[in-house]
Amino acid sequence: MRLSALRIENLRNIESIQLEPGPGLNLFIGANGAGKTSLLEAIYLLSHAHSFRTRRSELLVRTGQAETTVFAEIESRAGRRRLGLQQMAGRWSARVDNATAPILSDAICGSSATVRCTRRRA
Repeated sequence: MRLSALRIENLRNIESIQLEPGPGLNLFIGANGAGKTSLLEAIYLLSHAHSFRTRRSELLVRTGQAETTVFAEIESRAGRRRLGLQQMAGRWSARVDNATAPILSDAICGSSATVRCTRRRA
């Protein structure tokens, strides 16, 4: 599976960024506080339906903003899929291939038959 496009809006210190990672190794270089870890956190959000840095989702929204959005296109043998997450007013919503996904972890874990996913039990 390959991440072919990523768009992030208002996630932590990232106002807006769009990128298309190349095949193979991609390096993210920048000064402390430039957003490198936030970029990785966005990818992790899409693949695990939670942050690796906090369980308090309100901390993910950029200061002074009402919502955060993370969108990606992924490619696999099964084809291309579009995944999106949005957090607004403390609630998450998810979309897979432009269709609303009622349960966030199901949207992420069920996004492709080739995705291996483990859900955490509380």
